[in-house]
Amino acid sequence: MVPEGTPQEFTLYRMQDGVRVTAVQVGDRVFIKPSPQHAAVKSRTAADQHYLTMADLQRQFYDPTIGVDVYDLADYEPGDTVLIRDRLVEVRYDAASDETTLVFSDEEGLHLDWAFRGNLTDRYAAGDTITLKFKVVEYAGEFEILDYMETLWTDGRAPALDNYLVN
Repeated sequence: MVPEGTPQEFTLYRMQDGVRVTAVQVGDRVFIKPSPQHAAVKSRTAADQHYLTMADLQRQFYDPTIGVDVYDLADYEPGDTVLIRDRLVEVRYDAASDETTLVFSDEEGLHLDWAFRGNLTDRYAAGDTITLKFKVVEYAGEFEILDYMETLWTDGRAPALDNYLVN
């Protein structure tokens, strides 16, 4: 996907330690560019396909060299499939937005929220294990996002769960 507008590149400095990062504004979104070390990893192959937790997926976007999340997965490339299998710690429905938030947790207890369209509380509850499948897609010619994010950004609302559900 290529959003409208000419990308504008600029430099940011982290206040706490002065680490310099390069950012790119594309439309109304700002993306931190990954470090060369992060972008070069890509050690996974199709034969290595295995299930990640949502915490594992979150770590895929973390660039330890610059200490921030970036829109570039450490071990996946555009066209790859990312399989997730994880346990729900909470399921919340918001009638105003008609969205259900599926809440996962990492090792430190930090909640990782993923919103999906509709009321899913009759299908899922805390303690259930869910299996999802996402595709890695290219964004603005130099970033990597999940098809879930692309749909969320394009439609302006949470996507339907069934588009990503593995039975």
